[in-house]
This record gives sequence, structure tokens and C-alpha cells, in this order.
Amino acid sequence: MKFFDKICLLLFLTNVDSRLKEQHRPCSFNPLCTCSNGGPDLGSVCCHNIPFMTVPSQINNSAIYIMSLKENKLRFLEDNSLNGTGLWKLQINNNLLTDLPSNALAGLEKTLSILDLSKNNLVRIPREAIQNLEKLSNLNLAGNKIAFLNSDDFRNLGKTLKHLDLSENALMHVQNDVFRNMISLEVLNLAYNAIISIDDITFHGGLNNLKHIILTGNQLHQIPLNALANFRNIKIVNLNENLISSISEGREIRNRIHLDELHLEHNLIKELTAESFRLFSQVDRIFLKGNPLSIVNDTFLTTNTTEIYMPYCSISVITNNAFLSSTHTLQVLDLSHNHLKEFPVLPLTRLTKLSLAGNLIKEVVPEDIKYCGNSLKYLDIRGTKMNGLSEESMKYLPNVRELSFNKHYPVINAETLQNISPSMEKLYMVRCSIKIIENGAFNRLSGLKSLDLSYNSISKIGNTTFKDIRHSLEKLILHSALKISIFPYKALNSLSKLEYLDISSNHIQYLPYNSFISFQNLRHLNLNHNELKDIDSNFVNDIHNPNLAEIKMAFNKITSLKSYTFRNLRSLIHLQLNDNLIEYIRKSAFLDLDSIMVIRLEGNSIQTIDNEAFQNLPNIQVINLAYNKLSSFNLEAFNQVGRLSTLRIDVDHNNIQNLTGNYTVTHTSSNIKHLNFSHNNISYLDSNYLDPIRLSITILDLSYNRLENLTTLAFTNMAHLQTLILSNNMISTINEDEFKDLRSIQVLDLSKNNLNYLPENLFEKQKQLRIFLLHHNDVDELPEDIFKATVLEQIDLSFNNLGEFPYYSLFHIKDSLQFLNLAGNQIEALNFSSIMFLQNLRFLSLSQNRLFLPSSAEELHLPKLITLDLSYNVIEELPAWIVNHLPLSLEELNLANTSLKTVPALGSCNILILNLSSNSIQTVEQEEFEQLKKLQMLDLSNNLLINTYNNVWSNLQHLKTLYLQKNPIKKLLNNSFMNMERLQELFIKNLNLQEIDQEIFHELTALKKIEMDTYPNKNIDLSQMLRNNQGIQEIHLHVQDNGLDGILNGELPKSLKSIVLEGGNLRHLDESIFSYIQSQTLKLNIRNSNITKLSQKVFQNMKEVKNITVEFINNKLQTLEKLYAVEKEVPGKYLKHLKLTENQLDCNCELSWIWEWLNEYEYENKCEENLCEDTYLHDLRETKCVNMNNRSIINAFKTDLQCFSNGTPAEAPTRILLHFFISTALMLFYIHVVVV
Repeated sequence: MKFFDKICLLLFLTNVDSRLKEQHRPCSFNPLCTCSNGGPDLGSVCCHNIPFMTVPSQINNSAIYIMSLKENKLRFLEDNSLNGTGLWKLQINNNLLTDLPSNALAGLEKTLSILDLSKNNLVRIPREAIQNLEKLSNLNLAGNKIAFLNSDDFRNLGKTLKHLDLSENALMHVQNDVFRNMISLEVLNLAYNAIISIDDITFHGGLNNLKHIILTGNQLHQIPLNALANFRNIKIVNLNENLISSISEGREIRNRIHLDELHLEHNLIKELTAESFRLFSQVDRIFLKGNPLSIVNDTFLTTNTTEIYMPYCSISVITNNAFLSSTHTLQVLDLSHNHLKEFPVLPLTRLTKLSLAGNLIKEVVPEDIKYCGNSLKYLDIRGTKMNGLSEESMKYLPNVRELSFNKHYPVINAETLQNISPSMEKLYMVRCSIKIIENGAFNRLSGLKSLDLSYNSISKIGNTTFKDIRHSLEKLILHSALKISIFPYKALNSLSKLEYLDISSNHIQYLPYNSFISFQNLRHLNLNHNELKDIDSNFVNDIHNPNLAEIKMAFNKITSLKSYTFRNLRSLIHLQLNDNLIEYIRKSAFLDLDSIMVIRLEGNSIQTIDNEAFQNLPNIQVINLAYNKLSSFNLEAFNQVGRLSTLRIDVDHNNIQNLTGNYTVTHTSSNIKHLNFSHNNISYLDSNYLDPIRLSITILDLSYNRLENLTTLAFTNMAHLQTLILSNNMISTINEDEFKDLRSIQVLDLSKNNLNYLPENLFEKQKQLRIFLLHHNDVDELPEDIFKATVLEQIDLSFNNLGEFPYYSLFHIKDSLQFLNLAGNQIEALNFSSIMFLQNLRFLSLSQNRLFLPSSAEELHLPKLITLDLSYNVIEELPAWIVNHLPLSLEELNLANTSLKTVPALGSCNILILNLSSNSIQTVEQEEFEQLKKLQMLDLSNNLLINTYNNVWSNLQHLKTLYLQKNPIKKLLNNSFMNMERLQELFIKNLNLQEIDQEIFHELTALKKIEMDTYPNKNIDLSQMLRNNQGIQEIHLHVQDNGLDGILNGELPKSLKSIVLEGGNLRHLDESIFSYIQSQTLKLNIRNSNITKLSQKVFQNMKEVKNITVEFINNKLQTLEKLYAVEKEVPGKYLKHLKLTENQLDCNCELSWIWEWLNEYEYENKCEENLCEDTYLHDLRETKCVNMNNRSIINAFKTDLQCFSNGTPAEAPTRILLHFFISTALMLFYIHVVVV
């Protein structure tokens, strides 16, 4: 859903006509993937969210230009698997690759130009696989686990590689000769590693063409000036989010540096002096946002700079001569959100853009702008403590094109704006207390293109107010600006050039039928969060609004959609009607919408959808009907729908009980490909219910229902069904003919049902079946020939009652099976020599059985095995035939709870993940890890360890994650974690500590996450313990006392962006507990606690935090005060996301600020520009009110609670009644005028 929303908005914003958009078709090698061409050249291939452990071999039979594999759980890339494709671009993202074999990319030597392997688990540069790629120009390895770079990693790539991305890895150092001879490299990204320093000669001898280097989010204490001086063509240097406290003071280099851009945002620079930029011959653009600057000193600039950005720096003083050296060069100056009380002296003759928003300047007077006013084209002086421009000052801004300010203007008329430059193109008068806009107010602004009047209280707009800008205005924003109940169509109908109209979050109750009759160029209409109850069937149409591409009418009070409500809107792409009170959708409500791609109707009260309610929507991709009150679902409602697209319909979270069909016609022309019925109460599926979609459906989801039996004919003749999900039902029996006609089925999910038997011929016709999920049932035996006709790759039989390993059943799929999960069964004996036929097996889990491993010699000959899970079996000691003969391919070994007493002496192996938790291991020795030097993750939790020794970890130089919780460890000392400087995650909760040193983490300079107890009476002070861990990102505390007294009692690292608190003992939080957070972005997660209430001051005291994400899950929370200040600055501290599931909320007007936050969300986050996710809505739908029968908090505010936006109690009945009579009288008056 979110993906399609983004695509639609992107099409709208870039003016792409959706009628010309070609739909990608199902691929011949796998219809769950999409291809731009039919073949033999498949063009662009996308396989997203489709399970593959390896790349399908059929791909090699066709030419492919671009291939994208995302979220497939891909574990391995076979040699020569892409040999015949001729790929130009290959993306394998969000998968599980740890390495590439040497011939993985064989055959692509002369074609592959772009290789994207980001967000995998690569532990090294796959140099053997990439070294022969003669055309490779772009290599993306971001988001992996690469810790070391070697001198030959990029061998043979020096002449072709232009872009190299190594961000978000585990690099601590960059070896001096790694990038030698990379003469074509232009962009090098090393951001978000743990790099502490860069040697002067690191980049010597190569990188002659480098233009852009990114070192954001490391631990650099100074700018690597000497290293940068080696670059001949460097243009952009990004050093944001490091620990830099000075720029070039007191240092010398051979050659002065010339840059286009220098990024130093969110560092520790406290002062700028004349020495700061002495070693730079020129820097065109300087970025210093978020540094702790308080004073800008005289002539700190010694370079010819054109743009300086210093917002959010705490600057209170700017000396008179600060910018003197840039008098004739500086063009852009951003000083927004500082502490300035006076307008700075700016002798800048070429200044074109100035931002002082969010400061404390009372008023801008002519004297302030006498030097720069003539050249200014952009001026931003918004802020709740800023009083804007004096009337006289406007005369001194003759060339301003864009002006933003807050000033108390109850009435806007021609005199108010008479001194504003007639060349004005964008005007922002947000929060100006405007109540009346008179005719002729904009008579001097005939070129105005964009006008934002949000957050005002406008009760009257003259009918000819916008007449003077009717031929120029393209964008008008009136978000939360109006105090009228009827759409002001008379005032707006002259705006014939308007393309973007936002009237969201007002109290509009009525749209006259001719409201939008004049908007020929309108493309975006936002009416979200109003009080509209009825929509005229002709309120927008193709004659008057031929270019309308997006309509937003969510969160109104619309009760029904009449026939022809949305008709003949040929350009409409995106229609948002979610969270109204719609109960009925009548026939032809959506008719002849040629370009429509998304219709959002979730969160309404829909009970009835007439036949043919949706007609002729050929390009529709998503219809969302989730979270409604449907008791049945009418497939005849869709006629000529999705014929040119891949249509998904979501009907989840309704109250459907029976799916029965009584169709008036034998055939309908809907083309529903993906139908989601999950989370209903369906107990019966009629044999003919699915008739209208049998020839189109490819994915059918019936999970989380109450199905007990399946009708024999329910799934017949579904020739194209690829995925059938029946999990989380109550199915106890399945007929052997149930799936006989599902000849294209690839994925079948029957997990979490009550099945105890499967018929032998159940899959007799399923030759394409690849994935079969049967976990959490009651099956005790598999028929021998059940998989005979299939090509199964993945089988999950975990948590059943199988007493024996199903040798014979699996023998039929020995060549295709790659994933086998038999955990949680009753298997006692297993002859490993007898499963050698599973030569392609990569994952094997035998966890939680009754397994006995014979000591006599057997063979573990599974040459491709990557994961072996033997946990929760009574093994005590691994037999020698396993210990000494683990497959070289093995990367993950789970021996948790197997009664081990020592670390097993594993032979030479390549294991990366080793789980030894829940055993009886008392000691660990350095020698025990001799053969485990590649280990990335080690779990020793819940053992009998008493101590950790300072030399025990020295062989684990690659270790990233260590679990030690639930051990009887008594002491954690300064040397407990020596030789672990690359460790990133440490888990030490539930220890029996008697002593803990304040410097135990001192050696862990790469540490990103720590999970631990608060250890009352041990004087834990994390600000002291983590002072050397400047890369720490997350602290997870298990609270053992009723509060956090003293735990966060000092300044915390600026890198800390996430805090998790949990524990039943936690009952309150001190108001100042988070006052030492230094990051401007914070995610706060409080869960499983006994907190009942949180004070607003907890969040107000987060002085440095500007954007906060809050998750309160499974607490005793009853109420929550507003998380941000009542009167926010623009754009001040803001709540980015809120999750409140599994609490005990008492929903009343004290929580009305949440409704207010919803109203503001899209505007504050600029969703029309940034394409916001809609997860914030989903999480609130799952937030329940215990005092309202567990209704969602969104529904409570829509229908049950009538609160002021500021959270005060509901209006008195007399006032509500008076408001009703006045609104009705006004509405009748307007209707009378229109009729006359």
C-alpha cells in the first residue's frame, strides 16, 4: 500500500500522465516477479518480497537489462547463476548474503555497470567476484558488516569505478593503500562507520579524480586536512555528525584546499575565529547546522564564500565585523533557530537569501536591512517570538521574491501589504492571527505564485480578494486557517491558474456544487480533516477540472458515496477517502476513472457496496477497504476494474463471517490479482464465491480467520493463483482434491491450524509448488509420496508431532529442497548419513526435538548447508564426526540448550554465528575460539559463567555481537572486554553483579548498542560509563527500580538516538531524566512497565531534541500529556511518530492533542514533497481505549469524543446547539443566494 501511494504521488508531482504508464507484466520464469518485456529480452525484472534462497536458475535463459531482488531472504548466489543474462544493473538489497563466490558474476564481465549489494550481511569485499568486471562504474556495499579493507579489494577496478559506497559498515580504520590507483573514482562514501582517524597518506597515490567524499557519522575528532590536501579535484567534503571541535586552528598543510561545499553539521564546534578557514583557499558553501556555537567572531571568514548555513547553533551574538570579509561574495545566509535578539549587522551587498526564523528578534526595522535589502530575494523571519517586519522596512526590500514572517495582522487589506515588493512570488503569512482578508489585499502582488496562510483564524474573505492574482497564483495553502463552515468558493473561483489547493484541517461542513468550477489547472486538492458530511456528485468533473490528479478528503464526516460521485476524472491518480463515516457505496460511485491508481477507503464504517460500485477503472492498482464494518464482500461491485494493472484489494480487519456467492451474471470483468481477507471472522467459504476472479487472482490471503473446513470446489479453476495463505485459522481437515486445480501455485501457507493429517495426493498436480508452510499444526506423519510432483524449495514443518524424520517424503524433492525446518517435533533418532541425498540443503533446523546423536562415526555431508540448528536437544557432547567435519559452507550453528559443559572444539570452519546459550558452560578460554576467528555473533547467555577474562576475546577480532545475559557473573571490570574494540552490540542484562567499573566500556570504541540492567545500589552513571563510546546509538535498559535516579545524570554522547526502557518495576520517570540527551533526533521506547502517566515536562526538558519518535507498548499507561509545547515554534520540536499499542488508555479530552497531531501531520512533515509513510495511522488504529470497549483511539475521536483542539473538555450542550443553528442558517443563506 505504501509503495503504491508513493508511486502515485511521485507521478503527480512530476506531471507524468498515468495513462501512458506501461504496467510491468508477470515474468515467464516466475509470475510473482514482474518484467518490463515479455521475452526473450525481459528488460527490467523486479522480484520484491518473494522468497528465494538462491537466484532462480531459469533467469539464465533470458537476457535482462536490470534485475532487482529485494527482501527475498536470499542466502547465496550460485556460481554462473547470471551467466546468460547480460545484466547492466544488478540490485540485491535487504537480503542475507554474507559473501559472493568467485564466479557468482561470471558472464557479466563486459556488461555489468552498476552493482548494488546494500543491506546484506557481507563480511568482506567480495573481491574475487568483482575483480574482472571491466565495465563496473558504481558499486554499492552500504549497510553490510564489512570491518576490514585490504589493499587488493578493488584490484582491476581503478580505471572504471566512479561511485563507491561503503557507508553503514563496521570500518574503524582505512588502510593507506586501499584506494591506490583508483583514478576514475569520483564519489567515495564512508559514512556511518566507526572511523576514528584518517592518516595523512591514506588517500595518497590515487583518487586523482575524486570530487565528493562522505565521512558523516564517524568518530573523527578533527578534519583530515592533510589527507584532503592530496585530492586534486575535490569539490564536496561531508563531515557531518562527527566529534570535530575545531576546523583548522593551529594546524599547517602543504596546499590550501579549494572546495565547493564543506559540511560540518552536528559536530562540537564552539567557536569560529579568523583561524578557522585559514587553510582553505575557497569554500563556496559552508554548512554548520547543529554545532554548539554561541558567538560568531569578527572576520571568521577568510575565504570567498557564497553560502553559509548555521541554523540550530545556539548563537546569541554576532559581532559587527563577522561577515566583513565576505561583503561582496556572500549570497546565502541561514541563521535560523538560534538565540539572536537583535538583527545582525550584515554589510553584504550580494546577499540574496536570508533566514532568521525561530530567533528572538522583536521587529526588523529599516536600519537592519539598509546594506542587504536591495539584493535580497528570499527572507524568512518566522517564529513565535519574532514580530516580523515593520511597515517601513518592506519598502527597503524591492526585489524580494519569497517572504515568510509572523506578525499580528487581524485584518489584511491593500494597505497592509502596500509596501511589499510587487515582484513577490512566494508569500508565507503563517500564524499571523489573521481574521479578515479584504478585497484588493493583494492588488500589488500580481506575480504571486504561492501563498501560505496556514494557522490563522480567518472568518471572512472578500469575494474579490484574489482577483488581482488570479492569473499568477499556482499554490494556495489554507491549512488550519479558516473559521468558516462553508467552502469560500466565491472568493476562490477567480483563481484559474491554481494547481495546488490545501484547505485541510479546517471546519468546512459544506461544499457548494460549483465550488471548483473555475479550477481548470487544479492538480492537487487537499480537503483532509474537515467536517464534510455530503459530497455533491458533480463537485469535481472532467470538464471543469481536467487536470485533477489527486484528491484528499480523509478524516471528514462523509456518510455515503452516491452514484457518480467520482466520474470521468481522466487525470485522477490518487483518491484519499479514508477515515470518514462512510456506510454505503452506491452503484457507479467510481465511474470511468481512466488513470486512477489508488483509492483509499480504510477506516470508515462501510457496510454495503452495491454491484458495479467501481466501474471502468482500468489502471487501478490499490483499493483499500480495511478497517471497515463489512459483514460480506461483494465481488460484483467491481466491473472493468484493473484490466491494465495488477490490482490489490485489502478487506482486512472487517467483520466478514461468510463468503457466499449468488451472482446475477456468470462472468464479470474485474481483474483482481491480490485479495486480502485477513483478520476477519470468516468461518465459511462458499464453493462459487470466488467465481468472478478465478481467472485473475494470483495472491489470496485468508489468514487470521475462523475457517474450520474448506469447501472442495472453493479453489477450483484458479489457473493463475500463485500464493494462497490460510494460516491462523481452525482448519482440521483438507480434502485430497482441495488444491487439484491450483496448477500454478508457488506458495501455500497452512500454518497455525488444527491439521493432523495430509492426504497423499494433495499435491498431485502442483508442479510449481516451491514453498510449503505447515508449522504449528498437529501432523504426526507425512505420506511418502505427498511431494512427488512438486519442486519444493522450502518446507516448514516445525511444531507438529512428527516422530520420525520424513526421509521418504523428502527424497522426491532432494534436488530442489533448500530449506527444511523440523523444530518442535518428537524426532528421537536421525541417521545423518541417510540424509546425504539433500545435497542442495542450505537451512536445517532440528531444534526442540528429542534428538539423540550417535557417537559412532557418521557423515555430515551436506556441502551447501549454511544454517544448522540443533538447539534444545539433549546432546551433552558433540560427536567427533560432527565437530571435525562441519561443512565449509556452514555459517550459523545453533547449539543452545543442548546440555553442553564446555565450548565445543570445532574444527576448521567458517562459522559466523554461534549460539551456545542456555547450557552449563562455566568457563571460556582463549584457545577455544582458535578456529572461530571469523565469528561475527556469539551467544553465551544463560550459562554458568562467573567471570570474563581480559584475554579470552583476543581471537575474535571480527566479533560484532556478544550476548552474556543471565550468567552468574559477579564482576565486570575495566579489562573484561579487552581486545574487543570492534564489538558493536553487547547484551549484559540479568547478571548477578557485585561489582561494576565505571570504565568497562572504555575499550569498546565501536559500540553501537548496549542492553543492560540498571543495577540499583551500584551507582551506575551511563554518562560516565559511555564517555568514550562516541558511536553509541541505542541504550536498552531493564529497569530494576521504580525509576532511573542517577542513571542518566550527565551529558550523553551526541550519537545516542534511541533509548529503550522496560521492566515491571518502572513506575515513574523523573521530569529531568532525558535533559542530557544531545542528539536532535530521538526514538524513545517504553514497554512492559507499570507507568500509568507521563508528564509533558519529561519531553519539554529534552532541550536538544528536535524530532522525537515515541513507542509506548504494553504498559499500564492510562493517559499521556501532550508531548510537545502548546505553542510550537516553526518548525520547533516535533513528534515524528507515535505508537501506543497494548496500554490501558482511558480515552477522553486529555488525549485530544493526539487528534490535533494527526490534523497537523501531513502539513508539518511536508508530505506533498516528502511522500510520508502512513504507518502513523496504522499504529493508532491498533491503539485501543479500555473505557470504550477497546475501540481504536481514531474511531473514538471521530465519533464519540467532541473536544477542543487544545484538549479542554467537550463543549457545553448549549454552545453546541447554538453553533448548529448558526451553521445551518449560514448554509441555507448561501444555498438561497446560489439558487437566486
